[in-house]
Amino acid sequence: RHDTQEALNRLFGAAAPDVYSVLIGLIPQLLQRLEQTTTMAKQHGLTPEIELSQGLLVGALNHICRKVKRQATPHLEAIANGLVAMFSCSRDGSVLVEAIMCIGALALATREAFVAYLEGFHPYVQAALTSVDDYDLCASAIATVGDLASALEAQVAPMLPETLNNYAEFLRSDGDRDLKGPMLSCLGDVALNVGGEVFQPYADTFVQIVQGMDTEARSLIAGFHTQEDEDFVAE
Repeated sequence: RHDTQEALNRLFGAAAPDVYSVLIGLIPQLLQRLEQTTTMAKQHGLTPEIELSQGLLVGALNHICRKVKRQATPHLEAIANGLVAMFSCSRDGSVLVEAIMCIGALALATREAFVAYLEGFHPYVQAALTSVDDYDLCASAIATVGDLASALEAQVAPMLPETLNNYAEFLRSDGDRDLKGPMLSCLGDVALNVGGEVFQPYADTFVQIVQGMDTEARSLIAGFHTQEDEDFVAE
């Protein structure tokens, strides 16, 4: 069954517009199966098989939302409720990655209709953002913040104080540099999408952080003697 669902997910990701109606028709079935997994998890506890099923089902919803876009709006409430129920019982990192990415896909698909659900999803995105020891989970949350900013523009403002405070703390730290790059890129996306008026209260903080990073990089480059060393630091 899992191999079949994985194959279907690949097909969903490559689906052409002439089969979008079929994809939309599958959403209730996928949600029903997701609900069954959460019920089983609550009754019998999480097992690797349940977690694998949850990850594949949420991945399918992710693919479908990104394909059909606004046509997924009638299912927004049902998908949101399914994700929240899954978050309440799932602890597996790979499942959470799929769920966090699905939040972004759902926002991009439904745009302004998603605003009503932003507050409910906010804690899950923040928890993933602060999971810096789990690269995949944190990176998925960073990408989702970018999706939310792109989908909601200035309406994403309520989640910015906590989100950007987390960004600032991490960028000032000696944390994983492989996360700092996507985080800086996401900051640019946020600033462009929310507009100057919304981003202005945070601008000085991040200008100082970037200037500090640039100064540090230049001081390190000054001590190197090869182009490869300089490129490594500049990245």
